Amino acid sequence: MQDHSYFKQEPYNLLNYELNKLEIEALKWTAEEKMSIIKEKDRTIKNLRRTLSKLTQKYNDLELRLTSDANRIDEKSKALLENVKARLTPGQIQLLSNENLEKITWDDEDKAKAIALWAASTKGYSFMRDVIHIPLPSPRTIYRWLQGVPVYPDQMLRPVMNLLKAKLEDQTPMQCICSIALDEMAIDPSYCYDQNQDRIYGGAKNVTVVTARGLFYNWKQVIYFTFDSTITAKTIKCIIMELHKVNAKVVSITSDMGTKNQGLWKELHIGRVQEGD
Repeated sequence: MQDHSYFKQEPYNLLNYELNKLEIEALKWTAEEKMSIIKEKDRTIKNLRRTLSKLTQKYNDLELRLTSDANRIDEKSKALLENVKARLTPGQIQLLSNENLEKITWDDEDKAKAIALWAASTKGYSFMRDVIHIPLPSPRTIYRWLQGVPVYPDQMLRPVMNLLKAKLEDQTPMQCICSIALDEMAIDPSYCYDQNQDRIYGGAKNVTVVTARGLFYNWKQVIYFTFDSTITAKTIKCIIMELHKVNAKVVSITSDMGTKNQGLWKELHIGRVQEGD
C-alpha cells in the first residue's frame, strides 16, 4: 500500500517556499526603500550642514563688521563729545543732555562766556539763544549776575579776569600779546553807599586805572583800580603774573609822566637814557 502523505505535503511546501520568497522580496524592497529614504535624508542633512556652515560664517562676518562699526562709532562719538566739550560750557552740555531740565545752576565758566558774548552784542546773543537755540542764560539772569559782580579797589577784578580768560583761551599767541596802561583821572569825591558790599565809598579825588589792551588785535579790559594811591612795582609785577595766568602776555607798560608814575619807573630802575650812556 503506497503512502500518499508525501504527495499531500509537497504542494504545501511549494506554497510555503513561494511565500517565504515573497516575504524575502518584500523585505528586500522595504530595506531598499528605507535605504533610499535614509540616503535622501543623509543628503538633506549634509545640505543643511553646508547651509548652516555658510550661515555661521556670514554671522561671524556680520558680527565682526558690527563690532568694527561699533568701535568706529564709539571713536566718532568720543571725538564728537570732545569737540562739544571744547566748544560748549558744562552748563550748556548739561542742558543739551537733558531736554526736560528746567533749571540749572550756571558755574563761573558759563557766566564768564555768557557775559562776554552779551557784552560783544546783545542782538547777536538774543539771535543765538532764541533763533539758533544755543543753550544760554536769559538776559534777566545776566543782569542779575552783573548786579552782583564783586568789584573792589586795590585788587584784581576777578570777574573781569574770568571774562578775559574765556576770551583768550582759544586765541593765537599773537592775539594774546598785550600792553598794560596806567591812567589817572579826577573823580567826584562825593560819598556813596554800595548796598552789595555794605560799604561807603567817597572822599577820594583821583582814581588810577590799569587797563590791558591787545597790541595786534582789538581787545581792551580794565583789570585793576585804586583810589588816591600810588601803583608800586610790586603791584605791577602781581598784575603781570595774574595776566599771564589767563594767557595774556604783557610786553610793555605805558603811562604818562605824572609824579606818581615817575616814582614807579624809578622803582623799576627805568629811566631816561643820558647822552653818552
